[in-house]
Amino acid sequence: MRWSTVRPIALAATSYAIPLTCTANGQQLAWQFDPPTFFANTQNIGTTGIVFRVTEELTITRLGFYDDDNFSPDGLGRQQQVGIYLDSNQQLLTSGTVPAGTAAPLVGRFRMVDVDDITLQPSTDYVLASTLIDDGFILSQVGDEITLDPRVILVEERGGGGTTLSYPPSFQGTITFDVGPIFEIGDASQADAPAWNVPSANSSSPASTNVFGTRFTPNEDISVSALGYYDETLFGDDGLEAAHEVGIYDDQTFQLLASATVPAGTQAARNGSHRYVSITPIMLEAGRSYSCVATIAGDRTSNVTPGGSLVVDPRITTTAWVGDFGSASLRFPFDGVVTTNTRIMGPSFIIGDGSGDPEPCPADVNADGVLNSSDFFAWVTFFVADPRTPQQEAACDVNRSGVCDNSDFFAWVTIFTGEGCPE
Repeated sequence: MRWSTVRPIALAATSYAIPLTCTANGQQLAWQFDPPTFFANTQNIGTTGIVFRVTEELTITRLGFYDDDNFSPDGLGRQQQVGIYLDSNQQLLTSGTVPAGTAAPLVGRFRMVDVDDITLQPSTDYVLASTLIDDGFILSQVGDEITLDPRVILVEERGGGGTTLSYPPSFQGTITFDVGPIFEIGDASQADAPAWNVPSANSSSPASTNVFGTRFTPNEDISVSALGYYDETLFGDDGLEAAHEVGIYDDQTFQLLASATVPAGTQAARNGSHRYVSITPIMLEAGRSYSCVATIAGDRTSNVTPGGSLVVDPRITTTAWVGDFGSASLRFPFDGVVTTNTRIMGPSFIIGDGSGDPEPCPADVNADGVLNSSDFFAWVTFFVADPRTPQQEAACDVNRSGVCDNSDFFAWVTIFTGEGCPE
């Protein structure tokens, strides 16, 4: 077990983004409209479908259908069948029937029904299909009207199925999507999600020597469990060409809160558009501004705008592209804002819910998960350091008074000679 020595500072939230609709048990819709911008009253056009992918393993717990009260204020005009197919072999993985009227509970703008749970895998094409008869739906574009869960990527529109639920084989386009059907993601998969994903690989030239990154604000307290770097696949899936230092800084204090080196090649695990390495989890606070930056030399980056080309987790809001020009090693982006119109990929991080993090043990000064005499020598080293780094100051402050001083020595002895750290 590893004990964290990084402590959050309480601060009230000052800004919020509109989150994706969640149910009381923490499940989350795959997308939402806020507000819907185009209504259509359907004819008997049979089965339609959306090809989609997921960026990580997800559990699907409910399926639903859009309830457009513009045309049917008393709920759905007729029952709608909804299912998810494996695209490679047209296998129906799970399905359900959303009843007419208001019997199915309304979640956001969709009426949902329980189905047999299935687990979806990344890098696999699935088809979300439904009958589309006698009820309203929305014809929308990702980024303009559809706000996606960051773990979901829409690929193309399908059609050509029958008037009962069936696999839709005919390509209909990639610009707009007839929605219709939806699925709900179980709460177990929300714990570990990338801060952002770039759905399409970028064809830019390899980056030069700079430190670039994205400034962001959490909309709620979040736990960061990994740091990563963008790995485009347009020129082959052989991993990163160079190692990259990645870090998160507090914009108010310039303090480096966490850092890691993402190695070259494919050694670091890929999640979505980035490769990540784990770190000792840290907490970031709602309403506080941070910068996630990296050394970028040697690999392509992706300069993208929020929306369809950049999918951001709803628990954070990105605000700017920031940088420190010419820096070959990791440092705070003192040159400041490059632009507020686009973001730089670049660095990213993994957001967890923090529920599985152990309580920090203040006497485990060297944070190796073991309480022994080496922690005493680590405390002495940090105590006499002049100046101390922010990490040394936090680790030396055993009694959590906010100051590293002589009283922390006695606090360490008390814990060491007493019951020790919790298992």
